[in-house]
Amino acid sequence: MNKIRLIIFLLFLISSGNYAQNVSFTANANRTQVTTGERIQVTFSLNNAQGTDFRPPKFKGFSVLQGPMTSQSTQIINGNYSYAVTYSYILQCDMEGKQTIDAATVNAGGKKLNSNTLTITVTKADTKKQQNNAGGAAGNPDNFNKQAGDLVKKHIFIRVSTSKQSVYQGEQLVVTYKLYIHPDMAQGANLSPKKMPNLNGFWSNDLIELNAQNQAMTRENVDGQTYIVREIKKTLLVPLETGNLTLDPLELDAKVAFTVPKQKKSSRDPFEALFDDPFFNPREVREYNAEVKSKPLTITVKPLPDNRPADYNGAVGELNMKASLDKSQTVQNQPVTLKVTISGNGNLKLLNPIPLKLPPDIEMYEPKTNDNIQFSPSGMSGSRTYEFLLIPRNPGEYKLDPIKFTYFDLSTKSFKTISSEEFNIKVEKGNGETVNLTGANKQDIKYLGKDIRFIKQDFGNSISKSGGFFNSIYFYLLVVLSFIIFIFGLIYRRKLEEINGNQSALLNRKASKTALKRLAVAKKYLIQKNEDKFYEEVSKALWHYVSHKLNIPISDLTKDVTQLSLQKKKIEDLIINKLNSTIDYCEFARFAPNAEKSSMQDVFDSAASVITELEGRLK
Repeated sequence: MNKIRLIIFLLFLISSGNYAQNVSFTANANRTQVTTGERIQVTFSLNNAQGTDFRPPKFKGFSVLQGPMTSQSTQIINGNYSYAVTYSYILQCDMEGKQTIDAATVNAGGKKLNSNTLTITVTKADTKKQQNNAGGAAGNPDNFNKQAGDLVKKHIFIRVSTSKQSVYQGEQLVVTYKLYIHPDMAQGANLSPKKMPNLNGFWSNDLIELNAQNQAMTRENVDGQTYIVREIKKTLLVPLETGNLTLDPLELDAKVAFTVPKQKKSSRDPFEALFDDPFFNPREVREYNAEVKSKPLTITVKPLPDNRPADYNGAVGELNMKASLDKSQTVQNQPVTLKVTISGNGNLKLLNPIPLKLPPDIEMYEPKTNDNIQFSPSGMSGSRTYEFLLIPRNPGEYKLDPIKFTYFDLSTKSFKTISSEEFNIKVEKGNGETVNLTGANKQDIKYLGKDIRFIKQDFGNSISKSGGFFNSIYFYLLVVLSFIIFIFGLIYRRKLEEINGNQSALLNRKASKTALKRLAVAKKYLIQKNEDKFYEEVSKALWHYVSHKLNIPISDLTKDVTQLSLQKKKIEDLIINKLNSTIDYCEFARFAPNAEKSSMQDVFDSAASVITELEGRLK
């Protein structure tokens, strides 16, 4: 363990970069004149650096109702990049007079910074106002529910948007659901899906699933307030019906934790009453359960023009068609493969096979479908290929009519028909053997050399006709063999559980070593100023380290799961917040323009510091 810490410490020394000259650490309060029982918000802001080991003051004369709440922000103005980390507290003023909030401290760029002090003037409030404001939310459940409900309704909400409000039937569109949450509430909100939107009348494919990890995170300003914004769900839709189609709201259950003054309870037991007194335990955490949902969204779906060709089968987009034969000469009863490929941008997943007009002497199977389709915010694109197996029954020369494909072209708002060339097949006489293909499909046959044979499907009937299977030696051999397989299955399962257990323990022991290797790779990208790769490696180092230490598969690991698991292991909230802040910034910075090298260095130092602190506490 000491060797690992030494290696990380040496890594700090090697990785120390230039310290930004404009780094500042300041304290601010939203109000400086209040009455007893009222609340204020105090914010400590660290600008242009990633801080570690933040230590708040003792807040003498105040009760801490909530905090620290950590948030990050990035601004780019006229090409100048700035970054800030804030630590916020909600305080209740308890004592009259001029109260001083001492300086907070934080380490940044290898230096210890002190914030300025604050002076808050607190005057006496009348008793009625004090009862209503200071502790009213905790003492009166109705007041608490109303105040908490107003906060959640105002500061946690979902907005839904669509790439197109009006489309044709079969035309693609993308619907995006964004979750907005106030930075001060982000750490205390636990959100879970309640009801998914009803997509009746649409074909759908999720581009971003509701519970997906590493969802895109940005910051947006709404009515002068900055919110953390996540794209929690993005869905590609293709309307199957016409008219005004309504998407139901997306609903989430929101469980938000508030720290409020503790309500004094009456008790017959004097000892119980003493220790339940707010003087000894002045605050308590209360949860508010709320429902957060988006607004309904109406999509106008227009019908296609009435002049559609007779062979039109629903294709919409900007598409192309290509058809080809694998050979133009064959032997009687030998197959020929006709490939028809539809490509481009459109509703490829909803296409039906193109009907073929064939001579009566050529039989055809149901086509095999091969998809090479990609999904993105611009829609589905790629290709769909149909392979038709054709079998000429008699010798001769056959002509296949051109393959025609009709689709609705969105660029011209009209129907277009694409036609291939005419195909000729020359069939030579074979050995005279014929195969009846009536009622068969492609899965019922197999190729043996150059011949085609049916797979025999009446094995079960043959056994039943013999009448002696259950009294034969084969039956008893099957019973014994099944028992042996069952025993070996149990042994294999126990062995697999033992291997998995050993593997989990091994991953736990090697977690810090693996994380150190990733940080070394990140260091190389830092030197190369490759921001995208740098932040990706730092993020992976933290996620995989936590995954191995907590023995939770990376696919099941989320911030909520991580926070709960670390809290169960008695990890301090400050370290957990530092871990979450570093991961959040790595995700956010990948979408920002080039940052100063000192910012990347601070992120590197913060990640290494988090791993060091967790390594000393997670055994």
